[in-house]
Amino acid sequence: MEKIKQINLTIFEVIILLFISTIMKNDLTESILIILEFIVIRAIRDSMHYDNTYKCIVMSTLIMVSNFLVLMYGFDLAIISTFLSAIFLSKSNSGKRLKIGDIFAEGFMYKKSKYDKMIEFRSKHINEEKMQEFERRLNKHAPKAYMFYEMRIIKEMKYREIEKELECDNRKITDQLDIAFSIFRTYFDIED
Repeated sequence: MEKIKQINLTIFEVIILLFISTIMKNDLTESILIILEFIVIRAIRDSMHYDNTYKCIVMSTLIMVSNFLVLMYGFDLAIISTFLSAIFLSKSNSGKRLKIGDIFAEGFMYKKSKYDKMIEFRSKHINEEKMQEFERRLNKHAPKAYMFYEMRIIKEMKYREIEKELECDNRKITDQLDIAFSIFRTYFDIED
């Protein structure tokens, strides 16, 4: 269901981008090729994503508009610009197999984060003894990671709220959540 929502968002964003490109008086075929290049390169590589869908939509739209501005000066320059922007917004692929649905779901910058997956998993299994035992053990053996887990996963606070409350930076939050996520994945035997 989530992948369908992502595909629908991608289709909506592509339509908006084509509309913007048409307003900029760019060739429709060239605009479509630029969009497809961006989507495919990011899907093949390990794309980076924001945790907020709307941030992702705004950022990928701004990046594509800048590529459309370059397109006004030449198609070959736009191909290079799009290639570089897609590469810079992704990490090297570590042997991930590409599925056709991933091209559209991951092509732009929105995707569920691993922490969102933890929130979803927890909400489905909140009353199970194993979940409660996991949280007790995490609190006992990794209290710092549990504190960030509690704020982000249990209370579903945003990064800015956590930064403000604990007076720490985003990197520290991510480091502690990564520890909690690793323990979570191992404890529940969940694959990436």
